[in-house]
Amino acid sequence: MTVTISQIAAQTRVSPRAVSYALNGQPGVSEATRQRIQQTAREMGYRPNAAARSMRSAKTGHIGVLVRNDNSDRLTHLMTFETILGINQGLEDAGYVLSLVRIGDVQKGLSSGSRVFTEQVLDGIIVLCEMPDQLDRKVQRLIPNVIWLESQSWGDQYCLRRDEAEAGRLCAQHMLALGYRSLVYINHPGNASEADRSAYSAIARLQGVREVADGAGVPVAEVPFVYDKPSGFDQMAKLFSQITPEVAVVVGQAYHARWLSHAASAAGLNPPHDFGLCCCDDGYDVSMMWPGLSRVSFDRYGLGVAAADMMCQRLDRPDDDCPSQTVAGQWVPGNTAWGPNHAALSARLTGPDSRP
Repeated sequence: MTVTISQIAAQTRVSPRAVSYALNGQPGVSEATRQRIQQTAREMGYRPNAAARSMRSAKTGHIGVLVRNDNSDRLTHLMTFETILGINQGLEDAGYVLSLVRIGDVQKGLSSGSRVFTEQVLDGIIVLCEMPDQLDRKVQRLIPNVIWLESQSWGDQYCLRRDEAEAGRLCAQHMLALGYRSLVYINHPGNASEADRSAYSAIARLQGVREVADGAGVPVAEVPFVYDKPSGFDQMAKLFSQITPEVAVVVGQAYHARWLSHAASAAGLNPPHDFGLCCCDDGYDVSMMWPGLSRVSFDRYGLGVAAADMMCQRLDRPDDDCPSQTVAGQWVPGNTAWGPNHAALSARLTGPDSRP
C-alpha cells in the first residue's frame, strides 16, 4: 500500500506541509523535526511520487544520453560505456535519472510520434560521440538543453571533448624522442563520413602529429583505411611492404591499433621490433587486455562526470557562463615502441648469431 504525506503527518503529529518541507529539503521546519519526519517516513516505507514532484518542480528529473547504437549499428562505440557510467554517477549524485536515447529515436522523432521528443520526457540531453551534422541540428531544435560531449558540434559554451590534437602531439613527440625518423598516421574516416567529411577527432589528431613532425623536419604519411571491412587487409599490404624499423605508426583509436597489430602479425611483422606503434587513445579494456600498448590514456569515466556536472549547471544556473572544455590525456610509454636503435640492438641480441 502506498504511504502518503498525510499518513506521515498523522503519525508524526505535524502538518502535511511540514512533512513536505522535511522530505524535500526545504526550509520551514527545525532540524530535529526534519530528522524525526524522515525517520518515520523510512520506517513506514514512504517512496516519493516522481509524477507529483515533476508537477511541482516543472522538471521530469530525466536526462537523456544520445548514443549511436541504432537498429542497424547496435554494437559500435563500446568504449562509450565508461563515459556513460560517469554520466550516470554525476546525474545520480544530483538527483537525476539517466535515459539512453538511440540515434534512431532522433530520426523517428520527426516522422512519427516518439515520446522522447513529442512530450516533455527529458529535461535535457547529452549528445555523446560524433553524429552527422543534420542530426545535431535536429536535436538542438527538439530539446532545449543540450550538452555536446565529444560531438561534431562545438561552441563557446556547453561543449566537452578530449583534447585530440594534444593526443596527436604527445604521440609524435614521444616517437621522435625515441629516434624514429618517419611517421605514418593511420586514418579511419569515422562516423562523420555520413556528413561527407572526416570526424573532427581524426582531423585534430593528424593536425597534432603534423605540428610536431613539421617542426622537427620529419615526414608524415597519411594512410586511409577501413579496418572493419575485408578490403582493409589489402589496403595495408603496400604499407607493410615499405615499413622499416625507423618508422613509427600512429593510430587514432585502440580499435585501430588492435586491428593493425593483427594485420601486421599476419604479414610477419611485430612491433616494436619491425616498426613502432602508438595510439592516440585507450579504454579500460585496453588497459586490462593490452597494457603494453604505447598510448595516450584518457579518463573516460571522469569525462562523463564532468558532462553531468555541466548539464546540472545548465539546468540549475542557466544564466551562468559554462565555457566549453577540452580534457587532456596522459602518455603511457608501453612497449610497442622502443625506437629503431633499441629494436636493432634487440634483434642482434636475440638473433641466430647471438646463440652459443
